[in-house]
Amino acid sequence: MRIERLYLGTWTQRTNLHLQEVHRFLVQGSGVVGLEPIRTAESRSALGVENVTFKESLINTVSAICGGRPVTFTEDGLVIISAKADDIKSGYDALSAFRTGSLEPALNHLFSRGAPLPKQRVDIDPEEVLLAVVRGATDADVSATFASFGDVPHSHSSAEGIRVMTGEKFELIDLGDAAVSETDIEGFVRDLVFFREFDRQLHAYLREHRRIWDKISAIRDARSMKYADFPAVRTEIMSFEKTLGIVRARLAQMDDILGARRAGEEKTVARILAGLGMFDFNSLHASRRYVSHLWDMTDDYADGTLGMLEALYQENTQRELNALKFITLTTALTSFFGMNIAFPWDARWAESRTSSLEVIVLVAVASAAVYFLMHVAILNRNFVIKEERE
Repeated sequence: MRIERLYLGTWTQRTNLHLQEVHRFLVQGSGVVGLEPIRTAESRSALGVENVTFKESLINTVSAICGGRPVTFTEDGLVIISAKADDIKSGYDALSAFRTGSLEPALNHLFSRGAPLPKQRVDIDPEEVLLAVVRGATDADVSATFASFGDVPHSHSSAEGIRVMTGEKFELIDLGDAAVSETDIEGFVRDLVFFREFDRQLHAYLREHRRIWDKISAIRDARSMKYADFPAVRTEIMSFEKTLGIVRARLAQMDDILGARRAGEEKTVARILAGLGMFDFNSLHASRRYVSHLWDMTDDYADGTLGMLEALYQENTQRELNALKFITLTTALTSFFGMNIAFPWDARWAESRTSSLEVIVLVAVASAAVYFLMHVAILNRNFVIKEERE
């Protein structure tokens, strides 16, 4: 088996605006207004940047040599690092160390301002897509290569003399004797990384939808809730609302990116993907729409739950105000009409001043105590959330 090249790829939703910022960062050591200049320059220096080029096409790209390795950035968010290697596992370890030690920290710093990414908000574990392009791989070579990653190939496909074997962590592309240009190979690799990461992020959003839905259902399905628990529950739902807003926006962006990538597909790459049964644009589009509809439902569910809590909160606030008005009125009536209290302008003020003050203090303390007890009772009041069915 002859190793042609190793590729390590990641994907996060981006646009041509971000690509221009990446280009300025690589060329000038700048990019995003508001970043700390010294740290930005240090991040660029750590990459060892050389030979930066901006290529305009249906999907614009920026290419550079970083740390002695070719790195390609696309306007829709792909980052592909490649290298020659004599051994796939050790070659991958070197690529991964460069990405996590230098490239990823630099990009995280560059895009640290603005709305958080869904990977940060939904806690999607960072994952690298590793692909090895080889020629003449035997069955033994395939088994040994996947085993070095603790993986096994779970799917095989072939077309036009090209074989693709896919596992959980690794993809092996055997070109055999096929005459494929380096440009088509790179386009093919980018699509495989894109499809894999796009699908993985949709699965992550599906899991997060289920988690949030279950949390909200636990609130809605509770038979009762204490008023004292309202602030914590409301804060939790507001956190859900923030996540919902970010993810819904990102899902819409994913559809735009999917359409742009499909429109910019090279004919040769599209033909090979179709022959391999891996032309997944329609499937990914349907999956994205499905997940997007689920998040719309989750957003409505969260809004309804928050509205219910707000209504109960307002009701309890009104009860507390009514209790305060009652105490105030009772205190006034008791003080001025029921206790025969003397006032400074009364003739008997001199002889009854001490007792009058004692009565006033006693009434004030008693009123405060009654109000405190009523306040505690209101705080500990249980609201019926869901009627128990017989």
